[in-house]
Amino acid sequence: MSAHDDTLTLGPARTMEDLARVYTIRAATYMAEQDCPYDEEFDGNDFVGTQILASEDGNPVGCIRLRYFGDFVKLERLAVLPSCRGKTLARKIITYAIEFCQRKGFRNFCAHVPDHTLTLWQSFGFRPAAPNGTPKSAFSFSDYEYQECHLYTDYSGEQVTLNSKPLTLIRPEGEWDRPGILDASSLRGAKDQKREGQYETYRKSA
Repeated sequence: MSAHDDTLTLGPARTMEDLARVYTIRAATYMAEQDCPYDEEFDGNDFVGTQILASEDGNPVGCIRLRYFGDFVKLERLAVLPSCRGKTLARKIITYAIEFCQRKGFRNFCAHVPDHTLTLWQSFGFRPAAPNGTPKSAFSFSDYEYQECHLYTDYSGEQVTLNSKPLTLIRPEGEWDRPGILDASSLRGAKDQKREGQYETYRKSA
């Protein structure tokens, strides 16, 4: 589900070039503005989650990282280039990220929020985490203090499930509604594996 809003495009990072764009944005925000050390900003989690990239007129302007845990998704590393702020980009990125995860079947979300962005996250319904009614204490990392916030949603829209068509499950991430390259390949049908000699090879190795 890539999103297009006039000149703004939102979608998962799909290539190494996309990842380089994401890293450039984060270096220009967390490292340059917050003086975050390189090893703390690029913390070993960038290849185990989904990176959402926002581009305007083809130029990278913002991003967010998604990591999946059991019944919730953690939204993190939200960043918008300094020159592109004041245009509701952060709001559009968060909106896309939540809807993207809901399509994948997730309802619950977690974010570690600094005080200066708390109002933004609260506008989506995020509230300070309070398991069993006891608020979690604020905590700090990379020299900044954060509050853990949770969002619980009730989503009844279309989503990818075990009942989805097989080809839907192998389409490019986020593009579940559009036929992908493997949809086109299915029109060729299957090879005669016996004729190709593949069946015997598989049978002997099984």
